This record gives sequence, structure tokens and C-alpha cells, in this order.
Amino acid sequence: MGTQFSVELRHLRYFAAVARARGLGRAASALHLAQPALSRQIKDLEDEVGVALLERTPKGVDLTAAGEVFLAGAARVLGAVEAAVDAGRRAALGHEGRCLIGIGRIAMSTRSIADPVMRLHDLLPDVDLVIEEVSAFHQPARLLDGTLDLALSFYPGGEDHLASELWSIVEFNAALLAADHPLARRAIIEPDDLADEPVAFLTPDMLPGPVELLRGALARAGIRSPHEFIYASPQSGVMMVASGRGWGPISMDLQTSPLQGVVVVPVRGFAFPFRADLVWRRDEKRKVVLNVLDALRALRDERTTAPPPKPARRSGAHGLPAGLELRHLRYFAAVADDGGFGRAAGRLGLTQPSLSRQVGDLEYQVGAPLLEREARGVALTDSGRALREGIARVLDELDATLGAARQARRGVVGRCVIGTVPTVAASRFYAAASQASGQRYPLVEIFLEEYPTPRQPDALREGLIDVGICHAYLALTNDPHIAHERLLEDGLDCALLAADHPLASREVLHAPELADVPFLFMHRAFHAPLYDRVYAAFAGLGLRPRVDATYDALHLVWALAAQRKGWALGFASHRRCPPAGLVGVPVEGLHLPWGLDLLWRRHEVNPVVAKVLDVMREVRDGTARSAVTLPRKRPARTPARRPQARKTVH
Repeated sequence: MGTQFSVELRHLRYFAAVARARGLGRAASALHLAQPALSRQIKDLEDEVGVALLERTPKGVDLTAAGEVFLAGAARVLGAVEAAVDAGRRAALGHEGRCLIGIGRIAMSTRSIADPVMRLHDLLPDVDLVIEEVSAFHQPARLLDGTLDLALSFYPGGEDHLASELWSIVEFNAALLAADHPLARRAIIEPDDLADEPVAFLTPDMLPGPVELLRGALARAGIRSPHEFIYASPQSGVMMVASGRGWGPISMDLQTSPLQGVVVVPVRGFAFPFRADLVWRRDEKRKVVLNVLDALRALRDERTTAPPPKPARRSGAHGLPAGLELRHLRYFAAVADDGGFGRAAGRLGLTQPSLSRQVGDLEYQVGAPLLEREARGVALTDSGRALREGIARVLDELDATLGAARQARRGVVGRCVIGTVPTVAASRFYAAASQASGQRYPLVEIFLEEYPTPRQPDALREGLIDVGICHAYLALTNDPHIAHERLLEDGLDCALLAADHPLASREVLHAPELADVPFLFMHRAFHAPLYDRVYAAFAGLGLRPRVDATYDALHLVWALAAQRKGWALGFASHRRCPPAGLVGVPVEGLHLPWGLDLLWRRHEVNPVVAKVLDVMREVRDGTARSAVTLPRKRPARTPARRPQARKTVH
């Protein structure tokens, strides 16, 4: 849980106020405190840290080197507390938390089921959605024991404690065949073509009704396969078909994501509607699960649902609950970790009623129950779980801040958190800058956090990061709090396609050739200036991209492109070094100037951050330049090199 400190949030708030005002009197007036009382609080803080944080001068106070380091760390601690409390509140409303969804392999490979599930993130961007492959026959038990929250199933069963409703009707109208089967290359299979081919069925003991209905549908289509073989699960049936043992009824909807070793071919006259159900616990009360359930219904019914708004905060002057202190968080963390009040009270040296009151105060400050009292102790609610995860970061930040301030007398000592976008160019620049900084300032710790471009300014304001490496962000032009400058140029000029995509082997693409391929891109609200520039460039090239869904995470876009779900916009650096499984193909006429920018707080007071910024500029401009591979135009491809790009896909 971290080291126990007597430092409280009020100490951090008071110190920040004195640092802003550069005087105890002015800060005391702003805080509505008597100056002697404020002076005692600052003295207590300095005694706890063991380092002088302020230097008294005739005109007020100045920060010592340790004070500058401590001020930056205090901002991170306060930001982490605010984020933890906000996460707890959002989890109580179901806007954050984890939801485990089980889907069978066949169901996940069916477009009408998989596509809406992939869009869940658009409706619930802050919910941790875990999609797990679970056979339909194992889903009921997993739902009942709590290791799944929702399931999409072809075989919902009839458990009394489970509820279900129709998700979709999937029409089985095709044959699943081994990839090397003689019928696998047919455009369509006639019923008589299957006269000598055994058909695969699920065992009737597991699914008696649908099996008999399926047999009737085959008979009506004139399909009279000589005999059938029985399998215990869809996966085992696919394996048997892939080995060449007959064929299996399947949906043409599966064709968009074929299973390995098999192909799907339509069968004339064959149609069997198969029901897919959404299943959940009948007594489900967790808000996050109910929100995901509603989002799935909205996707099924093609309704549009905006992401839920953040809950209003009951906050003090610093965006935090006015009465909240670090002891509340430490005490709650002890109860959560020990699983009960009695054990935690003994470890903390408190009485159990006193500890219970402190946790009750925290629940009031958060505005949500954090614990469920049980016979053998306590269990965390979704809100409590989210808050406990945030407290870990708060205590880590506090540890780091106190340690850095205590060491600051020895030279340039401290930490710098760099937020970056996950691109090759950014990673190479960060690696070179980190190496150069380590050589010059060995006592400075540099940490890397991944942040999308539009979220970096807020992360800087909240103290979650100290420096940002982001894509050129037009919205920052007149921001009074954030300064920025160009790191390197990396224009948008190519299409990222799966290495085995039919267009991936082209030397150059004409924009209209991409019109029928889904464009994997963000929603306009995520980064409106970039969105508008991209679409204006497309319009100039005569391209009206096809958009089936929007995605706000680069890694997700690249993963989908590698699965041949569409194409993504690529940087010049991607033509030489594309993401795994992808190839960057130039698009004729597309030359959108772009690049990487360096961001920092305009009025940064932390000397460590200033030193790291200087090193980063030297890496960009000076002798360390050779350590950074800057984007440059890729030489023309040759036929000998194209197969090498495809070999990177597994």
C-alpha cells in the first residue's frame, strides 16, 4: 500500500497556493486562513519532507530547488487523487468498470454478431470491455459463477437464473468445407452435389430441437447426404470438416472472417434461420453490466447513443471534494486489501468504529458505496475497485515526490513523465532523447506513458504528464497554458493495408480505388481539425471514403487493418517502417503536411522538466541527431522486396 506519511492533501494545496502567490500573506488571504496557521502547516510539511521547500525573502518567498521539484510532484498527486475519485464516481454510474463478454468462435466469426460488438467501445469508451472466446455450452456456468457478465450465444439453454433475449437471426444457407475439398472452389453448390458428402451435426442430446429443425430444412432443400457424424462442440465440428470429413451447415455471414482451414460456399435452396441470443444473469445489479447490455441493444436496434456524460463533482477549490484527505484513501486501501475492518484497524492502530467512520466519510465524499458488507468481511463494489486502483497511483506519486524533493539538494534530481503517441517516429525520438538525458542527468528518472494526441493537453494541465510528444495538434495554436513546437515532419501520404490485401502489392494507389474499402478512422469529435483536413484532402482527390464505424485508438485501427477490415491513413515513415502486418502504399496526390510536436506547460516551474526539454531539442537539432531516424521518402519498391513485406504477417 506504500509508506505511511503524515502528509495530507491540505498540505499539498496550501503549498501550491503559497508557491502561486509567492508569499504567505497573499496565500493565507486566498485560502481564508490566518497567516500563522498557514505558516505552521508549511513548516510541518517541510519537517515531514526533511528539506527546506521555501526561502523567505523581503518580498515574500521563493521556491528552493527541492521546492520546485516538490511543487511539480504535488500537482501530479492532486491530479491522481482527482482522477481516482472521478473514476470511482463514474464506476458507480456504470460509465467505467470491467465487463466480461463471452462469445463462441463461430459467433465471433459471424459478421452480424461481431461487427456490433466491435462498435461497443464507441458507445462506452471508458468501460474495460473484455471479449473472451467461450464455447456456448460453457457460457451458462461461467455466467452463474461470475466469471462472465454477458454472453452472445447460439445455444442459450434454459437456466432459471439466466435471462436472454433475441440478438439476431443468422441464416444458415451455406456449406462449410475443407479448403482443399473438390467443392471448395464452386461459386454455388447444388443440392445434388452433396449427395455423397456426409453432413456434420451437433449431438442431439445437447440441442435436440434445433437439430431436428435443421434436418427438416436440409430435406426441404433436397439435400440428402448419405449419413451424418456427430460432434460435441462447434469447434470440434470445424476441425473435423477441415480434415476433409464431409461438410457442415453454416451461414454465408461467416465469409467475412473465414475460420482457418475451411471455406464457406452457398448452397442453392438451403435456408435455416438460427437464433442468436444475448444472455445475462437475471439478478444482475452492476451498473456497468447493465449499461453494456443497453449499449448492445442500441447497436442491435441501430439506435445511436451518445457516450454518457461525466458525473458532476462535489468539489472544493482544487477540483477535489473539500473534506477529502490522504488518510481517507490510505484507510480505505487497507480495508480493501485486508478484506475487512477488523484486520485493517489492527494494522493501522485504530479502533474498528473509528475506521468505519473514516471509510463512511470517504463514501460520502465520493458519493457512492465503495464496499459491500458480507458475513466474512467486505467486498469491493465497482466504484470501490476503480477507486482502489487509482489510490495505488496516488501513493506511488506521493512516494516519488517526497523522494525526489529529498534528493534535490544533490543536483538535478527528479522525474519527468513523457506522454507519447504510439508511432515508430515518436518511439525512436523518445529512445534517443531518453538515452541522451540519462547520460547527462543520471539522477533524473524518465517515465513513458501512452496518450492519444487530443488527451495530452488535459494530461499536462492535470499534471499527469510533464512533456508531450504528439501529432501536430491545430487546436493548441492559441492555448494560453500549453506551449508547443515542431519536433519533426512526418506527412500523411499513404494507405496502410494488410500485407496480403489485393491492393498491398501496388506501387502507387489512386484515391478512388479505396472507395469500396472501409476507411478506419476516428470520429470527428476526437480531433476535429485533423478530421477536417483529411476529408478536405480526400475531396480534392475525388475520394468519398466508406466509413462503417469510427475508432479512436491507433493500435485498434492498425489491428483491424491487419485483419483486412479496411485501410488506415499512414505517415511517410510508415512507408519505410509500417506497423506489424501492414504495408504502406503511397496514394497519388495525397501529401498532407503533418508531423510530431513537442508540448509542455507554458509556465513550467520544475527545473527537471526544463532540462529534459533542452535535451530533447538538442536531440532534434544537434549532435544527437544521428541517433534519431527521421522519416524520409521511401525508395521505390521492387518486385523482389514485396514478398518480404507479406512475410511479416502470421
